[in-house]
Amino acid sequence: MLNFLKQFVLAIKFWILEAILPYQCVGCNQVGNLFCSNCQRQTTLAIDKCIVCQKPSWQGFTHPKCQTRYTPDRLITFFAYQNRAIKTLIGLTKLNFISNAIQVLAQASSNRIKILTNHDFVLCPVPLSDYKLRFRGFNQSLIIAKVLNKNFEWPIAQIVAKKLFIKQQKFLNQTDRQANIKEAFLPTQELIQSPPNTVIIVDDIITSGSTFKAISKVLKKNGVQIVWCLALAQD
Repeated sequence: MLNFLKQFVLAIKFWILEAILPYQCVGCNQVGNLFCSNCQRQTTLAIDKCIVCQKPSWQGFTHPKCQTRYTPDRLITFFAYQNRAIKTLIGLTKLNFISNAIQVLAQASSNRIKILTNHDFVLCPVPLSDYKLRFRGFNQSLIIAKVLNKNFEWPIAQIVAKKLFIKQQKFLNQTDRQANIKEAFLPTQELIQSPPNTVIIVDDIITSGSTFKAISKVLKKNGVQIVWCLALAQD
């Protein structure tokens, strides 16, 4: 409860300052933007990794030896989470409920996207539980998907739903993460009735990849052929 009150106070301070003062960059404190272009250029980029074994891979494609029927086919990430600016922006979003912060980071990430492929992608934001959505007031993954939709015209589809209220993944080790998330998602009627061919699952941060892999299993079990995963930051 004490932590929540501290987060709430910080959020109130940020909202008040936002109303009366211009933005300051979280990296260098320069006035004008939450994440200035200079800090974006200097921020450490994520390493392309296989989502299964977490070892380096060409452009993030899943190693052939790691690929199974339901695993994702590619992982796309942009920034290393260890960067102070990246941690701050994600913290402002998740802890202080500042939705603008993740929108700024999503735009910075989308600026780095080149032509990926000729696939007609459908964006699938990682869903939140009803409780967490009401508590936070927004789904950060949906905000990211909306930025991508605006920039690349990829449609957004809510084709996976959160099944259970589960423990927060960040507090668990890798083994417990996999068990915790295993049965957390289920297909929506939209997915069952008309599965898209190629889907990009969208989230803010990836650690073990358990969430992505669990959603990929649901998608591929219900007819999706190709599943890529996109995260703004890699921990």
